[in-house]
Amino acid sequence: MNDTKRFSPKALKARFPYMFEGENIGLSLYRGWLPILVWACEEIDAVLGANKRGFHWTQIKEKFGSGRFYYGMRREPGWKPRVIVNEQVSGDPGEWSRQVITPPGEDPRSVSTVIADIVGRATTETTTACIVCGAAAKVRNYEGRYALLCDAHHPKRFPGGWEALWRVACVEDDDA
Repeated sequence: MNDTKRFSPKALKARFPYMFEGENIGLSLYRGWLPILVWACEEIDAVLGANKRGFHWTQIKEKFGSGRFYYGMRREPGWKPRVIVNEQVSGDPGEWSRQVITPPGEDPRSVSTVIADIVGRATTETTTACIVCGAAAKVRNYEGRYALLCDAHHPKRFPGGWEALWRVACVEDDDA
């Protein structure tokens, strides 16, 4: 993950400007999850091809221990919304089940369905990736604070503790 130019909000906006135009609440994500967002942007761009269909991210953030990727897309005539149901499987943060219900008559592999699948996979990937480096991790309680951290980024092992850890992990809209 030392390719910092590729894994930054500024680089993503330069590479996929249409994805970050229009109504956008903002981008607030952990540095370790940026490669997942890059992957999602690349996959969505490939699916859209020349017809970008007005796709754009409306908000990217962390919620309940995983990434949340909200987007808007111009709807084709006759488009019907799909129902996505998220249920928490257990009391553990990050353990969610997703059920996608495709309305009758909608091609289950339509562009909107494929994009929803990509976004769903990106969300799922963030539930097992360290917020600092992206390595394998799981949500743990660190003295009352829940975080997705690998062993190398355990707060007691990290120089400067929690404060330094959050400064390194957090990336905002205007970060380079």
